[in-house]
Amino acid sequence: MCMVVYHNSRWGKSRQVVQLLRDNNINHTIIEYLKEPISTPELTKICKALKLEPINLVRTQDKNFKALNIDIIKLNNAEIIDLIIKNPKILERPIILKNKSGVIGRPPENIKKLF
Repeated sequence: MCMVVYHNSRWGKSRQVVQLLRDNNINHTIIEYLKEPISTPELTKICKALKLEPINLVRTQDKNFKALNIDIIKLNNAEIIDLIIKNPKILERPIILKNKSGVIGRPPENIKKLF
């Protein structure tokens, strides 16, 4: 089965995940989420696959998130998803999906759970 990688080529961990997939001859599709925006239903599906609440997909220590000056604890799940959609740089990455499950590729070796 083909894996889907939500990828940001500027980040080393994301590049390492893609290289691991290539090294293991695993069929994969890359979605560069900064160029191909993620939709609300798609992000909801990602949360379900990862078994995580949307808040767990936010890079709260990232400068882009800090610049928003938002108290994320006060937001509900729908508002957090909307925040990520509008500010994709705050999305935890890379995200790898296979069928209805997935992992965050930090560290990159996490993807081996999907092999």
